[in-house]
Amino acid sequence: MIEIESLVDADKGRLVTYHPGHGGTEAGVISSWNDKFIFVRYTSGSTAAATDPTDLTWQFTDRNEEHREVDDFYARRGQRVRR
Repeated sequence: MIEIESLVDADKGRLVTYHPGHGGTEAGVISSWNDKFIFVRYTSGSTAAATDPTDLTWQFTDRNEEHREVDDFYARRGQRVRR
């Protein structure tokens, strides 16, 4: 679970894993949040989806490794990294 109250601007663009509760997972990148949802761009969609923070976990704690993975995430979508 990711706590919305602990998010800071530097968390925008960080990789997360969505755990829907019915099996499987999906990778995504945080784009924004409000007091109830974290908005995540998933590989299967073109816009950010409102996601319950209890269904999300961080993919990485090492920021250097995460930056490499974010670059790859956007490359797979044919997009450039927005930092």
